[in-house]
Amino acid sequence: EDPKKLEVVTFIDQSFLTKLNTTSKVSFDLGTVQIPLNIKHYSPKVESDGTIKVTLSINDKSTEPDIADNQVTEDGSSNNQSAKEIFESHKTIKMNLVSGLQKSVRFEFSSNEALVINYDDFAVSNQGEYVYVVNSDRKQAKRTSVQFGRINGRQIEILSGLKVGESIITSSYTNFINTPKLKFN
Repeated sequence: EDPKKLEVVTFIDQSFLTKLNTTSKVSFDLGTVQIPLNIKHYSPKVESDGTIKVTLSINDKSTEPDIADNQVTEDGSSNNQSAKEIFESHKTIKMNLVSGLQKSVRFEFSSNEALVINYDDFAVSNQGEYVYVVNSDRKQAKRTSVQFGRINGRQIEILSGLKVGESIITSSYTNFINTPKLKFN
């Protein structure tokens, strides 16, 4: 089947509706190749689970090798893949894209003001009420209240309680859930 004719259908949390537009960067990984997608259309109707349906199409440039994009820099080196690597990666795309394939889709929304951390075990164990912030000498961590914003399955927006550059414990808090301060040996 021609990859250009395939559509990708996904559902995203309704909180991202205001950030969604046709220029949003969207992709998924197929082995070691990142496949860019275009937003074909999305429904403003919110589903019963709080998500919206987004229909995506395979970006035309991802299915055809483009040697013209393989620029040579001033020092004579190439800033991209060799022609052989480009053709091999596109051959892989065509061989591995099939109807019914299930993949995680990555949306990149631009937001200069959002503080974002990776979603990890700590978020599940404390229901988003606090994090343990590690002090500068790395000998202790203090329980600090936070307010989570949007969660996209991989990342959490922090609305308050954490500053840029602070380090936190990301493993599960189950073993020390009621401890206000942790000391490390």
